[in-house]
This record gives sequence, C-alpha cells and structure tokens, in this order.
Amino acid sequence: PGSLWVIYGEDRFHWSAAAVGLSLAAFGAMHALAQAFVTGPLAERFGERRALLVGMAADGTGFLLLAFATRNWMMAPILVLLATGGVGMTALQAMLSRSMPEDRQGALQGILTSLGNLSSVIGPLAFTAIYAATARAWNGWVWIIAAALYLTCLPALVRANGEGR
Repeated sequence: PGSLWVIYGEDRFHWSAAAVGLSLAAFGAMHALAQAFVTGPLAERFGERRALLVGMAADGTGFLLLAFATRNWMMAPILVLLATGGVGMTALQAMLSRSMPEDRQGALQGILTSLGNLSSVIGPLAFTAIYAATARAWNGWVWIIAAALYLTCLPALVRANGEGR
C-alpha cells in the first residue's frame, strides 16, 4: 500500500502533497496506537491466531474499501482499518516464534526479516506495475488483488497447528 498511496491519492482524490502527508501522518499515529493498545489485549483475549485473522480481515476489508472509495472522508475509516491490520504481523511473529524451539529462534527471526525485506522489494515493484497496467480501466483493481492475496493465506492458517488458536 505504501508504494501506491501517493499515486492513488492523487489519481482518485486529486490530493495535494500536504493532503498526502497528513494522511500518512494520520496512518502512522493510528498504527502506533493500534500497536500500543490493541495488539497485546487482542492476542491475550482471543489468541494469536484470531488476532492474525483480525489483522488480515482489517487489511483485506480496508483494501476492498479503498478500491471503491469515492470521497475524501471515506479515507478516515479506511485508515483505521489499515492501521488495525498491523496487529496481524505481530500475531504471526508470535505464533511462529512459539512454534520453534529456543535454539532456532535466531534462524526464525532471520528468515522473517529476510522475507520482510524481500517483500519490500517485490511488493512495490509488482503492485505499481499492476496499478500501471490497470489504472486506465479502473484504478481500484490493485486493491482488489491485494485483498485477494489474503485469501490465498487462509488455507495455510487453517492447517497451522500449535498454540494461539
């Protein structure tokens, strides 16, 4: 989303640089609040697996709403959803960490960092290319595709064993 936020905001809503900056600042503040006050209590009450599902659902719903948003005011609740989606990664890391023996934690964290870095390279390249290829027809396709990617993860999450249910 980060690689497309500026382009999408300008294309769909005719945002100025100041509007883009304010929206990113709002997202950052909401994301920090979600990490500080939602992630821990959510995982403690419902378990990491359900917290991950909440994060995935919040992100996926936010992406779908982004595809169909037509007014500036719609972005505020969408930003809340996208910020809440951040609880998913923390829950996933906790689930994976819990599933590995103590002597393999360093390897796990290294792999997670490598995968995160790889997705930080591939994601922007892929999704800006998708946006460029589809934006003339409709600039919401990229968000539909992003939401659909979560659906591909659900079978693995359902099959995953261990704590955090």
